[in-house]
Amino acid sequence: MCGIAGVIDLTQQRAVPDEIVRRMARAIVHRGPDEEGFFFQPGVALASRRLSIVGLADGQQPVTNEEGNVVVVFNGELFDHLEKRAELEARGHRLVKHCDTEVIPHLWEEHQLGMFERLRGQFAIALWDQRGRRLLLGRDRFGICPLYWTRQGDWLLFASEIKALLASGMVPARPDRRGIDHIFTFSALPGPITCFEGVELLRAGHFLEITPGSASGRAAEIVDRAYWEMDFPDLGDEERGDDQRRLVDEFEQVMLRAVDTRLKADVPVGSYLSGGVDSSMIAALACHLKGPAINTYTIRVDSPELDELDAANLVTRHIKTKPPIVQEFRAEDAVNTYPQLIQATEAPVIDTSCAALLQLARRAASGTPVMARGGFMHGMGGFSMQGGHRVGAGGTEGILTPAYVLITISKITDADAFKVTMRDLMTADTAFAGRLAVDMDKPVSWEGTAPEHVVMIQFDNSNQAQAWKGSDAFKSFDAELHRSSESTIQLVQGLPMPAARGIDGGRRGRGNVRFDQKAFEPNVKEYDQMLNKMHSICKGC
Repeated sequence: MCGIAGVIDLTQQRAVPDEIVRRMARAIVHRGPDEEGFFFQPGVALASRRLSIVGLADGQQPVTNEEGNVVVVFNGELFDHLEKRAELEARGHRLVKHCDTEVIPHLWEEHQLGMFERLRGQFAIALWDQRGRRLLLGRDRFGICPLYWTRQGDWLLFASEIKALLASGMVPARPDRRGIDHIFTFSALPGPITCFEGVELLRAGHFLEITPGSASGRAAEIVDRAYWEMDFPDLGDEERGDDQRRLVDEFEQVMLRAVDTRLKADVPVGSYLSGGVDSSMIAALACHLKGPAINTYTIRVDSPELDELDAANLVTRHIKTKPPIVQEFRAEDAVNTYPQLIQATEAPVIDTSCAALLQLARRAASGTPVMARGGFMHGMGGFSMQGGHRVGAGGTEGILTPAYVLITISKITDADAFKVTMRDLMTADTAFAGRLAVDMDKPVSWEGTAPEHVVMIQFDNSNQAQAWKGSDAFKSFDAELHRSSESTIQLVQGLPMPAARGIDGGRRGRGNVRFDQKAFEPNVKEYDQMLNKMHSICKGC
């Protein structure tokens, strides 16, 4: 991984103090211990901390186009940069380095805002367009690489980690109880809310276009745009599993390509290995592509019923590679590592296995900078479920894990109209088959400056959610919602909504589950204690 950071004056009348940006870069030196690089211009400054993976000799950042008027700092990896490089050179662009970052300013020249949808990889990007006088911040489709930003008066700051924003001295470390509420509601922070007041996480598949104001009085503009969102087949359009051998062969080729693209590096690569289906398959494919000398890493715990070392050893013997490198992990290690885990994630962590992964990553980092890892399949409902299909004796079915439409309401502008809109949603005779979670007696009191609320609609699967979002009923609802409130609508797959606080488990069907508003109001005392502890840890970074 690498780290990026920067500051822009939204009035374009002040220089960015060098030391502020250098402090931000020092706060994320762990992300990029190999090199640092800076770009300073009146009104804007960019910083990069680099971990060298591709183009070791000449991959220094920032990277520019030939004229030097498009400047990029980059965290991540572009999987098809060699193909993109050939296409750009065929169109007359002159590329002189060997790193993937170099293609980005040239792609910007070719496609402008359409560049992001053409990028294939995992990334967080900051791009300064000198000619257009605008800053672009972009994040990959699944949000693998983090990117945070905040507006402080007429300054906008961004960084790969919140600790870099705090290190600037321009961002106060104040808790945001909504972030803690989201952690214990969703077991995650889907964004844009974080646990720090005023700090936002740029959402996956989005980019931010920042245009400073002008001396003539034009106000600064900050526009958040989505360039991609997850798409699933409509109900009835799924591919059937009549020819299961063909499906298995196609899946194998997709997996081979996916692993191969992630193993392209100019440094050693390795693989985490638990002995489970997903990590074992990835390790086997990595050995098939790279040879049996690949290093694998696993955890040994002091609880026999939880220890997976025997399974990991069995896999390495089967795929004919070296025995795994073992990291010991005891129960007390989970407790001792937790403050370091909070410092790294900048939010409460519910899954204590992350402490073991943190120790394993440190063990691997000394000799294997690039790691392939399993676990991604669990996020899709287990190893039997991939890419929108479940393969079994009965053929294929649509995704079976629940999907949610999250309506984040930041302000009610017309309380009466909003109340009518939400009541209509609950009683509409449409294809809507989800659960609506909202207390309809509350919105009138939300008018004006009330705290942000989230309305959650649960569907059995993403097919139902997509069908509703594509319906005329939804379009009408969306229009009325935006006339009566300031809100955003987001489709999320697989949140643990049925167990969330505040849901009383009523009948299925058009919005029959009621929402206990008080259950979702933060417990101020408990949240403040947790937030203050977390902030004291993060401030000591």
